[in-house]
Amino acid sequence: MNDASAKQVRWSREKIVASLVERQARGMAMNATAIRKSDGGLAGAICRFFGPHHAALRAACIDPVPVPPKRLWTRDRIVTALQARQAKGMAMNDRAIQKTDVRLSAGIYSCFGSHDAALRAAGIEPESVRLREGWSKGKVVAALRERQATGLGLNDSAIRGSHGALRGAIRMYFHSHDAALRAAAIDPASARKRVSWDKASVVQSLRDRQAQGAAMNFKAIERSDLRLAHAMVYHWGGYDAALRAAGIDPASVRKRRPDWTGGEIIDALRGLARDGVLPWPLEASAGVALVDAARRRFGSIKAAAQAAGLHYERAGGREIGHWTEEVVLQTLRDLHRDGHDLRYRFMKEHSQPLFFAAKEFFGSYVNAVRQAGIDYWQMSQAHLARDRAAARDAG
Repeated sequence: MNDASAKQVRWSREKIVASLVERQARGMAMNATAIRKSDGGLAGAICRFFGPHHAALRAACIDPVPVPPKRLWTRDRIVTALQARQAKGMAMNDRAIQKTDVRLSAGIYSCFGSHDAALRAAGIEPESVRLREGWSKGKVVAALRERQATGLGLNDSAIRGSHGALRGAIRMYFHSHDAALRAAAIDPASARKRVSWDKASVVQSLRDRQAQGAAMNFKAIERSDLRLAHAMVYHWGGYDAALRAAGIDPASVRKRRPDWTGGEIIDALRGLARDGVLPWPLEASAGVALVDAARRRFGSIKAAAQAAGLHYERAGGREIGHWTEEVVLQTLRDLHRDGHDLRYRFMKEHSQPLFFAAKEFFGSYVNAVRQAGIDYWQMSQAHLARDRAAARDAG
């Protein structure tokens, strides 16, 4: 309700009660701050006719449960929160905490720098809470043979990029990559053999993948055979052109999620909201797919939030939850000092609260790294060299 329409309403206690009941029925936030932001006329009338906000809620038979203030995280509070989660039997791995309590996840990285460090401070062994598949030597061998049958890469780098859990199981049960390959009756030398790519070999590889029933969308090819993906772009200028050269219709192999309906978007947003307010930035907790769908369907995230009866806007000033520009920069510096991988893809997957806060404040994540005084190219090359050394050691 805008200010002009608010002036035209002749408020009474009965109209206030009716408005509050209607808001509750629509699933809108009932706390004083939310009402003041979305309906200033109603908020003013409550003050005039009832005084305290809770008095108006009680008159409408609504339980005035107080809204807890935003928590300012400290190391002690994070330790207490983690121990409380464990006592309740809740999942303690990094991804589960990001999904269920984005503020706690952000506080962990701000105060401790890593999820494992926070767990250890709370007396919890990180390895005991990780979600792992029930691996055994037999399952590792079967997984390697399946990759071979479907034409997926078998070298350490390909497996690390497409199936990190399998790579971890290889190290756990066989201690070296070559030993696992031999157990699966696969020649390690052939798995490491480099292909000298030209247009003909790209076309033949694509046709072989299709004949074996392997996924043909670009992301699947990139994960399973990064060199083939690069060769497609290098020789043909793009993914679609390479597929057409192999006689494959690009549209027939794209992997798409069915488009979100308006109702699905609204239900998903309501599931993420707390007290009628969506977390900012939404990408950190909702994921890019939902955010993109909300923008396509409703025109903007804010419009989608309004359709769901929710509130969505950044906290006042240059803050997102507990994040500020200085906190983002200092966290990046601390992580870099401790040797953490700050490359774009790794941070987007493993530290979303920090990643999206950096993008929001500095325009791009890479720019935030540079503003923190870190040479992004040198940092990337250092971690790439470590990855290659680890691959050689494993081989």
